[in-house]
Amino acid sequence: MKLELSNWTSHHNMLIYSVMYYCEEQNLDFNIVFNNKIMTGGAVLHVNEKVIFFDYSDNNVFIDNSEKYDFYFKRSLLKVNYTKNVNPLNFQVNF
Repeated sequence: MKLELSNWTSHHNMLIYSVMYYCEEQNLDFNIVFNNKIMTGGAVLHVNEKVIFFDYSDNNVFIDNSEKYDFYFKRSLLKVNYTKNVNPLNFQVNF
């Protein structure tokens, strides 16, 4: 698995720990890559040829285009924004 972050903040910790724990349990490789093209308030996870975006901004505005991803998890999601690939995100991300 590969996790892309624009920078590392305390907001990323639960996501990082969850992915690391999952990879350890499943005996998978895990890489963190810093990518300044990722919007602040977001993270991209690559797993099994799927691309997942975690939008944990406290705004109901999407920080990236949800159509670019297989799954888009959005904090502060309005019910009208639920679509086939957009799902609510609890800030505490556990696998």
